[in-house]
Parts: sequence; C-alpha cells; structure tokens
Amino acid sequence: MDFTLMPGFYRRSFAVPDARRQSGGLPWQSSPDLRFYSYRQQLEWKDRVYADMRFISCGENCRLISCELVNRKKSSVDLALALLCRLVPGSAARCTVSGALETLVPRLPGRGLNFNALQTGESPAEKPFPGGTIFHVAKHCCVRFEADSALKGKFIWLLKKGADGRWDFYPLPGAEERFFHYIPDDDEILNRAFVTGTADKPVLDIQPDETVPKIIRTGPGKYLLAFGNDRCYALCSPRPPAFSRSYHVRDLDALFTRGDLVFQPHLGDSFTEPDAGEDGFAVSLQPLNIPSRSRRKFDFYIAAGPQNDMMRFLNGALPVPDAVKPVSFAPSSCVFGAERLAATVMTNIVYPVRCGGKPIRHHTPGRLWSSLYTWDSGFIGLALLEMDILRAKENLNAYLTSPGDPEGAFVLNGTPLPVQLFLLFELWNRTCDRKMLRYFYPRAKQMYLYLAGHAPGSTTRRHCTLPLISTWDYFYNSGGWDDYPPQWSRRNTQPPPRVIPMIASAVLVRGAKMLRALGRILDDDTSIFDRDIREISDAVQIAWDPESGYFGYVETDPFGKPLGIYRFRDGSNYNMGLDGVSPLYADEISSEQKKRLWRNVRSRSRLWTKYGVSAVDQSAPYFSFDGYWNGSIWMPHQWFLWKAALNDGMGDFAVKIALTALRLWERETRAWYCCFEHFSIRSGSGGGWHHFSGLSSPVLCWYNSCFKPGTLSWGYDVLITAQSRRQWTLEISGRTGERTSLLFCGEPEKILYRGENIPFRRISEKTVCFELPKNSGGTLLIVSGAPDRPGVAADA
Repeated sequence: MDFTLMPGFYRRSFAVPDARRQSGGLPWQSSPDLRFYSYRQQLEWKDRVYADMRFISCGENCRLISCELVNRKKSSVDLALALLCRLVPGSAARCTVSGALETLVPRLPGRGLNFNALQTGESPAEKPFPGGTIFHVAKHCCVRFEADSALKGKFIWLLKKGADGRWDFYPLPGAEERFFHYIPDDDEILNRAFVTGTADKPVLDIQPDETVPKIIRTGPGKYLLAFGNDRCYALCSPRPPAFSRSYHVRDLDALFTRGDLVFQPHLGDSFTEPDAGEDGFAVSLQPLNIPSRSRRKFDFYIAAGPQNDMMRFLNGALPVPDAVKPVSFAPSSCVFGAERLAATVMTNIVYPVRCGGKPIRHHTPGRLWSSLYTWDSGFIGLALLEMDILRAKENLNAYLTSPGDPEGAFVLNGTPLPVQLFLLFELWNRTCDRKMLRYFYPRAKQMYLYLAGHAPGSTTRRHCTLPLISTWDYFYNSGGWDDYPPQWSRRNTQPPPRVIPMIASAVLVRGAKMLRALGRILDDDTSIFDRDIREISDAVQIAWDPESGYFGYVETDPFGKPLGIYRFRDGSNYNMGLDGVSPLYADEISSEQKKRLWRNVRSRSRLWTKYGVSAVDQSAPYFSFDGYWNGSIWMPHQWFLWKAALNDGMGDFAVKIALTALRLWERETRAWYCCFEHFSIRSGSGGGWHHFSGLSSPVLCWYNSCFKPGTLSWGYDVLITAQSRRQWTLEISGRTGERTSLLFCGEPEKILYRGENIPFRRISEKTVCFELPKNSGGTLLIVSGAPDRPGVAADA
C-alpha cells in the first residue's frame, strides 16, 4: 500500500516526489531503522516555498505523516496538499521472465555463480507473472529442461490461462527428471509459463488482486479503505478536508503533475479516464493560505489491520509518535552535505528486489535502479557502518551466500570487485565481534576463492598462463569505471584485444591479506592466502612500465601467453590511470615502484586535481573532459587510495584526499541539494544521478574520520584484536622498517604505543596524525583531557 504526500500550488500541478526524475523531492533526514525519515519538497526554488514532509512510526502498524508548508516570500501564497493512497498489486510475489532459453543452465561461464542472484533457469522480463520460480516460455520454440542438483525433486507444472481468465495447472510428462515441450506459433505467450512445485498442485496466489477499496467515511476527515474485512487501512486527515476523490486513470503520476482541473471540487467524488489501468484515492486540502514568512503544519495518520481494529482506531484518540531521532553528525563546516548523504543512503531502498528466489528490501545506489549492485553496495555498507552497525551487517549479508551454495558463491551484479571483503575487515576492526566473524568469514572466503580462480567453475584465471586475475567473463567492467580508456578500447574493438587489467589482481591480493588476518583469529588454515599473495604479486611485475611509472594492462596471445604491455596507438601505456596505480592497494611492490606510483597520484599534471584524484592521467593522449569516468572525479577509488596512503605512512596526503572530497561535496550539496555521482575536473560541478548514494558513500567515512571526536582511522595493515575506550590492541603487518599512519579526531594529551610516547602532529582543525612501526603489535592508548562528544546517534 503506497501513501504519497503531494504539496502544490492551489489549482496548479502538484509536486509528485518521484524518485525516477528530478522532481524537487529531496531526502532530508532519516533514522537508521526508517521509523523516521523526511523529505523536503521544493515548490519554488530555492527554499522560497517548500514543504517539509516527515514520516514517523506510531507503533507497529501506524504512521504519522506530517507536512509543514513554508513560505519565505514577502507575499502570501495559496497552496494545496493531497495524500494519495493506492494499492500496488502482487508486487512482492512476482517473478518475471522473457527471452529465449533452450537449456536451463547458469548464464555465466563455468558454474557456481549466477548473475543477479537468479536461480538456475530464471530470466528477467518486461511483463509480470505471479508466483513461484518461473522458467521461460517463448512462441514457436522448444524448451528443454534437465534436472540438476539444484532442482531435483521438484515437480514441473505448465500453467495456462483458460477462457474464464483463471489459471489451470497441467503436469508435464516425465517432468520429475526432464521434459521437452513444443509451443506452437499461434500460442499466447503471456498465457503460459513453467513453475516448479511439488508432486501436489503448486500453491500459488495467482488470482488478480482487488485494487479498488471500499471507501467508508466514518466522520470528518476519517476514512476506512477496505480490501475485505482482514485488509483495511484507516486514514485520519486534518479537518475539514476540502474533498476526497477516487481515481480510475491511465497513469496516476502523470495525472497529478498535469496543470488541469482534476482537483477542482465541482468534478465530484470520482475521476475516470478511458482505458484506466490505475486506481487511487486521495484526500485533498485546499486552498491553504500561507502568509508571508510563515509556516503551517498538517498531520495525517494512517494505520493498517482488520476492519474492527481500524474502526476502533478511527473512533479513538490519536496515537503518540515514537521518540525516534534521525542520524546526526558532529558539527563542522561540512555537516550539511554529510546529513543529506546520510538521508539519501538510508532512504535509497527498493522493494521488492528478487534475490535467491525471494523478495528482499535492498539499499541501492539510487531508486532509479531496482537491482543488486555488488561493488556499489560494498561502499554503501561502509557508509552504513558510520551510522548503524546492524544495517552494515545486513548489507554485507545480502551479498555473501551460505558456504557450499551451488547457485551462487556470492551475489554478483555489475562490477565484480569484492568490496565486501573490505567491509568485513572494517566491521571486525570496529567491533572485534567473534560471533559475527565466525558467521561471515566462511562466506567471505567463499567469495574470495571464486574470484581468485580456486572454486570449481571459476574462470578468472583462464585468460593468462600467469596467475593474473581477469573477470571479463562475468562483466565488461573491471573496476567500476565504465569508459576507462583501455577497458573502453577492449569493449569497442573487434575482435576485442586479449588484455588483463591490474585491478582484480590488486584487490584480491589485499583481500587475501585481510582474510589471512581474520582467518588466523579463528585458527583457520590460511596457507592458500599466503600462496596467492606471493604468486599473484610476482605475476603482476610483468606489467610494470618504468617509462610511464604505471602498471599496464597485460596483452596475451590466444593461448594466454603474455606478450607485453597493452599500448595506445602512439605507443604510450594505455593504463595511465587508476587501474595503473591499483597495485598500491596490495602493497606487494618495490619501494621504487611505490614512489613512482605515488608521484603520479600526487602530481597536478597527472592524477591530482583541485577537486581530487582523476580517474585518468591528465597528460595521457587518451584523456578527455567529455567522459563519464574519463575526465571526472569519483569517490570510491579515492577511498582505496586514502587507505593506501595511511598504510604507506602518508597521513598528510590521506587527510588531503579526505578534506578535498568533503569540501567539494559540501559545496555542491549546498548549491543543489543533490547527492551526485561524479564531479567535473574543470569546475567541480556535480553530475550524474541526483539522489546517488552508492559510490559516493565514502564521503561519510571521511567525515567521521575528520570530524567525529574519538574516531581512529587506520590503513590496510592494521588489525585490531581488542578495544575499549581510548585503548586498542593492534597487530600491524607489513615490512619491517616501514611505518603506517593513523589518524585520531580529538585533542590528545599524549599517545602511547607499547608504553612508549608516540609523537603526533595536528594536520587539520580536528585531526592529529601519528606513525607506528609495521610488523609490530601492542596496545595503543590515547590520553585526552577533552571528553568525546557524541557524533553519530547510533554509535556502536
């Protein structure tokens, strides 16, 4: 049941808060559990006339929807306010299919990993079909099914719609093991499908939902919307409402954005269009006069339950809203942008998203995309960790599968970069929760083993005779950078060149190091990680290009034998960019190589810009200001580099990365009230989707690192094995003689490591930096006279 609050100017179009376009609806605040969230709806830009809309829990089955209309102009305005109610039928139970499918096998090469968490044989499509796991049916084709371990024991039924509009079930001969079924050319495709069930008839809710409620007005501003006795909704609106109306129209969203007369009272209590396909009911308040420089508040209450309970609700006292606080952050000059991003992360939830045969609710990079996204969601999880640890765990759990899962070693959609391994390591360092680690570690290890080419069916090592990792078989995008030049060349050249990027190998070596550290806590055999770290790191050396100071793509012959570095047409290294410096994440390269890479990252003529790190070297002949990634600033790989800078003892540069990103984010968010995907290298202007969380989420990690008192930040090699207030037990890996940087937000009097005073320096308004030796362990104690102030509300 969907309730949409729509403000607008009287007898003009309403402002529909549409998540699919820039509608003026802006996520404003949210609690981690969504028992409270709010939007600001712009009616006259910018903040001249607007509505602040709040959705607040009042117990299990009741919500307060509150709207404050604000007029900051010198003249009064007449506004209108409508609450639209509509039932979206059957969405939680639908599975859709299309496209020809001759054999029900995983769509990816090898086995053990299905794209988008589909079950074997599922295929998404345009039109919905209710119930069950559905296999494809096409006109004038044959469908062959062979039972495998995932589907043995299930019975296959053919569903076909009869003349009376009801669905009938027909068991197929021999369906317990296999079937071969022919669909004639004149058959109705949409009137049949295959579903799995038991030997008994499948139990599926396949009758169409009733979408038009019975409306009962019980008093002024009080309505009961009844879909039968057991499913009812109660609505209390401010008194007296101007009018209420039922709608039977082609498109409710389009209707309410039109500037016609659909809301004028003389049109009666019903509005119907020819060929109506959508139904709704609205309570409307109008005209609402808002005097100059004033505001007015209006409250709606909605509840759900059986009819008798709802009648008592309508006749009783209004409930008291729950005492719920939104996520908040420590004050700073950048807090506005952090709070807007937090609200966007929390409310970018789509339901239902189909995962493993079931509908789930899911954080997505933006509600334009109702899908799973592997690497984006890893960064969303890192942002959730800054606000609520439980939500971060839920996010991680959505992408890691049970050990031994035959259909998915993990959940894959989009770029197969396992940011989930980094999220698990951060979760451990924040909590030192062994129960959590015992649950997630074998799942994360399963993800790693598949991507590292060790799991049966994995093809990540088949492209090269050296142990270099390539994920082209699973997605066109190696590092999330859609138009990254050598990747773009591979995708748009026929035949595609046989090339292997660096990013998958670099990230997996770092993943092996993190899992090795976590595995030792659980006494797991970590020898496979030791071997991979050594073998993959040795193989990466073939890609070093001393001329440019970058690692290159490795070009191979048809048999996988390395031929050398993949080069641009003028002979220059085609990989002068983020992929070329990604071995910094793994930190298994020589000191000289490390110096050269960092020199490129920090050079203003190369990767560093006024607004952060460019995806592509600005001096490269293939650099362009007109690209999506090529010529833009993005946040995710800057997070990797931020961690790498801390890891390499470059705390000052790590803070420079963080503060540059935070100031840019604050500037653009204040200017446009939007959370953007990427930023122009020339102007810093934000671009891409306007309600984006996903890859922009590292901003919240940097915010707490720089501005939340009491926050300790570390590099990749720091493992925390125990902690209490201002005291951490550390195990620092890495080469003897090297040092790693740590950041602390606060006013320390002294810092002690293994009982010795450690010098520290202030490198920003609220942050100090200090270095500790690698290949060491002991207790870190930070003594401070100033108490920590709470930053995030849900501070675990």
